[in-house]
Amino acid sequence: MFLIFASLGFGLVACNKEAPGDEDVAPSINSPPPTQEEEEQPEPTPPVVTPEPAPPKRYLYVSSGVCFSGAGNTTFTTSTASNLIYRIDLESALRENVLADYNTAPAQAGDSPAGLALKNASTVMTMVETTSGRRIEIVKKDGSDRSPFTSSAFVLSGVLRALVLGTDGAVFLSKSTAIEKMSALAVRQTVGAALPWVSAPAGSCATSTTMITSVALLPSGKLVFAHAGAAQNRIGVISDTGYSAVANCLAATNAPVAAASPTALALADSNTDLLVAYAGTTTAAGMNAIYTYDIADSTGLITNPTKLLDANTGASIFGISAMAYDGGTQHLYVATSNGTSTTITNYNIEKFKYDATAKTLNKVGVLPFYPFGFDTKCINGLVVGE
Repeated sequence: MFLIFASLGFGLVACNKEAPGDEDVAPSINSPPPTQEEEEQPEPTPPVVTPEPAPPKRYLYVSSGVCFSGAGNTTFTTSTASNLIYRIDLESALRENVLADYNTAPAQAGDSPAGLALKNASTVMTMVETTSGRRIEIVKKDGSDRSPFTSSAFVLSGVLRALVLGTDGAVFLSKSTAIEKMSALAVRQTVGAALPWVSAPAGSCATSTTMITSVALLPSGKLVFAHAGAAQNRIGVISDTGYSAVANCLAATNAPVAAASPTALALADSNTDLLVAYAGTTTAAGMNAIYTYDIADSTGLITNPTKLLDANTGASIFGISAMAYDGGTQHLYVATSNGTSTTITNYNIEKFKYDATAKTLNKVGVLPFYPFGFDTKCINGLVVGE
């Protein structure tokens, strides 16, 4: 009987024993202790996030000096114009600083900037119309210095009107009756028997020897010009090799209104649209207007004239003297008289949005982008850049 109870007792003990897995298994006494590296695990280092650099500020560079606002409109002289080069912040529409003041030394009496072009990241280039020796200068964007590029009396032998630079640094300039070209090292580039790059073009470009008011450069190197003259108001395109024969006049078209002077050019929509400003003495249809044309870089052909704005329908444009197109925002900046009198007393800078597909140009805001003041008397150069 003792054996029976003992067996039962053993069975009870065996039945009350927990099965493996019912509780945490104690670590084996043979397990190795944790290493120091395991005990002192460092916190993971968060990744370093480098902030994106702020985009560079962009500006509208302005030159105000002697200018042309259409035949019959009276503007300013070298002594009454503002004679300044400055830049306007495109975001705030406020003038940031003056790059050059041609009313004070080292300028001389009668000096007046005429035309403006971006040269590189730190400088712009301007021509100086003066009574004591015309010249081209390089002006630092921070206003700290300006230096001579050329004062060649032979190249600069006429009233200076417009300036544009090629991608290789070549300089194209209008001296009213002709267009000169100089290399980036200020070496004159001639055509034929030492003639200017463009002079007295024939064919459909004739006659264009009175006043070449504006120039623009196509990517291929072809040169677009605007010419103002009695019964000779037109725009034309010259071969990239300059003008030496009739074949070098690739295309030309007369002003939509015979008495309207073409005063400013701007290339838009990847250089396939040519914007042209016309100016005259009245608000009759087409006299003070902005047109767009299709222009082919490969052939130079100018087609499809479309009127975008007209003072006759209330647009705030009259006597336009300069334009600049911002390809990044499709904005067109226009220097225009602040009234409709033929004696122009000052200029505003207006801002428009260009739609190349719909062929429309709409004013941005109600007020001028930059209203008239002491620094806007006779704006002759506008260019957008950093």
